[in-house]
Amino acid sequence: MADARTRVLVLLLAYFTIRLPWLFLVPMKEAPDEYAHFWILRYLTEHLRLPEGAEVLAGGPSAVYGSYPPFGYIPHVLASLVGAKIAPAVDISLSSRFGSLLAGAVLIPCADYFGRLLFSHSRLFAIALPIMVIFHPQLVFVNAYANCDTTTAALAAVTLVLLSKTLLNGLQVKYSLVLGVVLGWLALTKYSGYSMFPTAAIAILLAAWLHRTKVTSLFLNCALVAAVSLGLSVWWFVRNAAIFDGDYLGTKTMYHTWAVTFKRELVFHKSAWTFLKDHRWWRTIIYSYWGYFGYMTQEMARPLYIVYQTFMAISIVAALVRAVNAVQRQKLLLVIPNIFSSLNKDAAVPAVWFTLIISFAINLGAMVYASMANFGLAQGRYLFPNEIPIMAMLLGGLYLLPNAWKNKAAMTLLTFNTSACIYQFYKLSTLPEYCFNFIRTYTQ
Repeated sequence: MADARTRVLVLLLAYFTIRLPWLFLVPMKEAPDEYAHFWILRYLTEHLRLPEGAEVLAGGPSAVYGSYPPFGYIPHVLASLVGAKIAPAVDISLSSRFGSLLAGAVLIPCADYFGRLLFSHSRLFAIALPIMVIFHPQLVFVNAYANCDTTTAALAAVTLVLLSKTLLNGLQVKYSLVLGVVLGWLALTKYSGYSMFPTAAIAILLAAWLHRTKVTSLFLNCALVAAVSLGLSVWWFVRNAAIFDGDYLGTKTMYHTWAVTFKRELVFHKSAWTFLKDHRWWRTIIYSYWGYFGYMTQEMARPLYIVYQTFMAISIVAALVRAVNAVQRQKLLLVIPNIFSSLNKDAAVPAVWFTLIISFAINLGAMVYASMANFGLAQGRYLFPNEIPIMAMLLGGLYLLPNAWKNKAAMTLLTFNTSACIYQFYKLSTLPEYCFNFIRTYTQ
């Protein structure tokens, strides 16, 4: 236990060491939508209440997120309030960023937990999972400015930990109660995290099947999760409908403000196939997931994306080969357990793998829908609620390589990802707007 705590502390130290310089480096005009995030978090900080509909509409494009769930900014509001007490001279635009920094730190112990669980027979792969999260260039960038994506990713990671514990230990009231609280908060954070709701439902049913749970116990735990999460969140949607003319989610209000501001069509809809067949849509997601900075104006060097995609391809091929071999052995109903049978013989661990994979698939489907309705462009940061599943799947595929290659592949990936992160900081720091912002904020 002491070793585990020491390891997590060291990982957290690395996390803060890497991200703090970025926090001072990134100017607001280069942080996607930070001006809009800042409007709502500043309002919450100064007034300690939710804005009314008229105040949001009067705020114009800066208040475009005013109709969205605001509780993803709780860490930022707390950081701003504490910052005002500790260092009154520091502007709230800087102190609020520490909310993202602290919220993002939640992913590290969660990633360490999944690393030890999923790769229990390999110290290298177990530690590789949190290290990949620590040095993920785009995640580092997003953790460095005020936004609700970071809070959403943190709550999603905690949700997945709770679901894995449920799968391992069976349905328990204590897990269901905490899960209800986390999902209730997640419901009031950002819609990109909503993939966790069907994921939770699937995982709970799977846990009930694995542990032969009685129907009464299943019903009790499901009712507890639903009651707590709805009790914490449903009031906000009712309030939103009342102040935004029936717009429960706030998406219509947000889109209308955006469309009027940027002179876009007020009614927008395209088919899913329009995006699924578009290689540029996929390329934008992949590029912006690994690292596409500013308003997708600051690319990494093109060869870096090719290397990332090469690792992704190797991982996918290795997993597919193992799946095909399992099918050929006529174990059709055990394909997923057989894919990862070398990782852990416990039947619950393959169920955890399945839960992580399905959470990613659901979120990807939600991104397609969002693009169809123009609720959001193709953005890799919308996949951050599945940061741990994506990194786990990437490493999981490499783990399935022949023994002579898998450790070398993992070490190469870790070295490359770390180098890409450090190099990108250097590259951005050479740009005048970034360099000036670093000097200005650091000397405040």
